[in-house]
Amino acid sequence: MDDEIKIRVSDIIFALKKHWKLIVVATVAGTLFGLMLTAMNYVQSSLVIYKINGSFAVSAKNEMGFFTGNGTSATSADFALAEEMVPAIRYVLNSRKVIGMVIEDEKLIGVKPSDISANLSLAQYGETQIIDMSLIWRSPEEGVAIWNSIINAGNRVIPKALQLGTLVVINEAMATQMGISREGPNLAVLLSGLGFLAGMGIALISMLMHPTLNNLKDVDSVLGMETIGIIPQSLSWSEQNGNIMTRSKKSEATQSFSAATYILRNRLGSKEKHHCFYVTSTTSKEGKSTVAANIAIQLAGMECHTLLIDFDTRNPDIGTMFLPEIDYASTLNAIYRGDANEHDVITHVNGYLDLLLMLPEHNPIPLDGTIEELFTRLIEKYEYVVINASPVGIVSEALSLNQVTNNAVFVVGYDSAVMSEIQTAIQKMDKAGARIIGCIVNGVKGKVKDPHGKQGHSAKNIARKKRHAVKESGAEPNAEQDEDLMKMTDTQREEQADAAPKQTRKKLWQRRKGKSASDAAQGSTPAKPSDIMENLITEETSEQQPADSVYAAELLKTEENNNLEASEEK
Repeated sequence: MDDEIKIRVSDIIFALKKHWKLIVVATVAGTLFGLMLTAMNYVQSSLVIYKINGSFAVSAKNEMGFFTGNGTSATSADFALAEEMVPAIRYVLNSRKVIGMVIEDEKLIGVKPSDISANLSLAQYGETQIIDMSLIWRSPEEGVAIWNSIINAGNRVIPKALQLGTLVVINEAMATQMGISREGPNLAVLLSGLGFLAGMGIALISMLMHPTLNNLKDVDSVLGMETIGIIPQSLSWSEQNGNIMTRSKKSEATQSFSAATYILRNRLGSKEKHHCFYVTSTTSKEGKSTVAANIAIQLAGMECHTLLIDFDTRNPDIGTMFLPEIDYASTLNAIYRGDANEHDVITHVNGYLDLLLMLPEHNPIPLDGTIEELFTRLIEKYEYVVINASPVGIVSEALSLNQVTNNAVFVVGYDSAVMSEIQTAIQKMDKAGARIIGCIVNGVKGKVKDPHGKQGHSAKNIARKKRHAVKESGAEPNAEQDEDLMKMTDTQREEQADAAPKQTRKKLWQRRKGKSASDAAQGSTPAKPSDIMENLITEETSEQQPADSVYAAELLKTEENNNLEASEEK
């Protein structure tokens, strides 16, 4: 068994398909979030503010344009005087007189002098006569105009107020945006892409952290087991009318169980008259109980005296598949406590299928000497004893069944248990000396494709390679059936297989309705669900056998054709 899990491209595609809803939700969430930010940006665009920044120098010229001493060139005394004038210039520029002139010059409506003064900043550059002036304003164009108007108003007021000094612009006013960025629709596109990538990332991380069985070839190459049955996922193959299990109109799963049962019988052999095996899995959500129940029904349908024992000590649920309610006096619990004997607790479904049920308890029933002797005696009374065991990946007590039989059927739920956990469970069984007869993959999604690459009913394809299994089942097709079968299309074969269960259910429920009406007229007690279950399985068994024989004939004929083609190629 290879402990290394290899990641294939098909595994990545499967993980993306499996989590497609998550990927879609993440993408939509990213798109909506981006659209929301875009809308917020649009609504708040009127509140975005701008910073208008520039610089100017203070000159010691008077109103006539001359420096001190009426000279046209500045002296060192003029530079020193200009530096000393900076604080006074800053005060004048931020005065109400200058700001009022700016509002009047620019015709600013609804703007007060305090609105400009609070957002105006004047800072001396080092110890020079240069001043950096910045203004925070709502509009870049209007802000630049106000900045320039302050310079012009200052040149009109300063010479009169200080009798000296003019302002000379060094860096023209420039507006820069402050606040929310205006990316527009790019936000929605960017965030939707990030959401899509996040969804894909979560899907891939989930696959890497918890790889499950999604490729049927891994049963052999990774788990080291041979697949004897592949059961497709279908919501219609097993339905319940009240508490009675019936076969659905679609027979794909039924045929898969039938083919798996043929192979299972061959694996157990025909030399011994009594056979026993238990059905287990890694976790409790892989359909183990359903597989055990359907194998037992198939064995009974082949006229093999079969006993189905529910020994899932943690979650016994076989009884709910067959009966509306379970009486304590008819359970394994009663035998364990000495409240009943083995003859009282056996539930007879029909002439070929019996049940030994269990009720859940706080303290699970152990496989002690009493239960072990009971199982040993029961095995000698039936051709096949099927034990529904606890998941070996959850509780190791299921391995105690090796004291009764070491034959086990391992159920693997498609895309269910983690591969490493499945490997650990198989290793436990190997160390305990269990003989895994084969693996049944349950709940395969989509169009079933068997490990050998043939598409269609996977159990049928596997059974084609098991000619001896068909021979051991006792199904001997005649020439007319075989000839007619090979002329039929796949659709016609499926319709033929579907017809018998459909007609059986129709007859049964019509008879049940008529019987109920007759009982009501005579004042008698209506038929019990267990009686209906007995009639149902009895009639389905008798009417399903021809279909199973035809199906077995198809498997045998196909196998012979494959062998003939192989010999011709050689």
